[in-house]
Amino acid sequence: MADLLAKLEDDITCSICHDYFRTPKLLTCLHRYCRDCLHNYIITKGLSDGVSCPTCRQVSKPTTVGGITLARTEWANSFKTDFLLGSLVDSIKKEKKNGDICTRHPGNPIVLYCRDCRKTICHVCAGVDHRKCDGVVPLRAEAEKERGRIDQQLAKIRTAKTIANQNYNFSQHQSLKLMIEFETSKAKAKKEFKKIHDLVQKQETTCFNNLNKEYESRFNEVATAKHRNILQSLTELQKKAERTVKESSDVEILKDNCTKHLPFPPVVTPLGVMKRQFYESGPTAKFDTVMKKAKIQDTIEVLESAVSTDCDVHTV
Repeated sequence: MADLLAKLEDDITCSICHDYFRTPKLLTCLHRYCRDCLHNYIITKGLSDGVSCPTCRQVSKPTTVGGITLARTEWANSFKTDFLLGSLVDSIKKEKKNGDICTRHPGNPIVLYCRDCRKTICHVCAGVDHRKCDGVVPLRAEAEKERGRIDQQLAKIRTAKTIANQNYNFSQHQSLKLMIEFETSKAKAKKEFKKIHDLVQKQETTCFNNLNKEYESRFNEVATAKHRNILQSLTELQKKAERTVKESSDVEILKDNCTKHLPFPPVVTPLGVMKRQFYESGPTAKFDTVMKKAKIQDTIEVLESAVSTDCDVHTV
């Protein structure tokens, strides 16, 4: 059985993610890829006329509805699903999870783990090659310990993701508030400039440039995109950790040293700290400051005085 699984390994592995197929999609060239892998490939490459196969470069046309091509985000889903291959992958995963057979001693299941040599072994291996090792323990117990360590890291990832989600929602809310305030300030500035627009075109342009600079800096402080990227990163990390816990066999858990391969979640600023930093940076209302820098009121007073003086001269 172990030899058969080894021979099928390439046939049930996606060439993009190098993992077992998950919802395999079939292109017209008969090459298969995971649905999510194919979707990311289409979006990343910015394809417009069809999907160029990553393996042979043959172009596969997406499904059309009523002669209209679907949106690129729906292309991967429109290709046929290879249910037979998907079923085979599920069966092999189940078989591997039930236990692996020792390749050195066929017919003997791998049920032990040598801590000294960091290897999964069978009873014959233990008696022949690991007689002098002190750390030969049951495979199941050692695998459960490793799963426990992964679960601890997964808990940290989930906590960090929750905080990142809060930060992202907060940044979206603040971006909306800043946009409304920006539009309000812009309208006020236009109302003031209407009085003297023909005479102070230069000052008007300067004022709007200053407004853009002030609010651009505030938008950068909120940095919605940064929090979205952190949230997406934690979501992918969570999926990887959950898949490792659910799908990996005892041998894979220990052989691949899964805990070390999972990166630590990125540092996420707590929502309370983020709010405090945002509000401590100063008030968001920048309209009065910009107007003062542009000297609009001074200009209006000078012009009104000039107009008044001009009227008095004409009256006399």
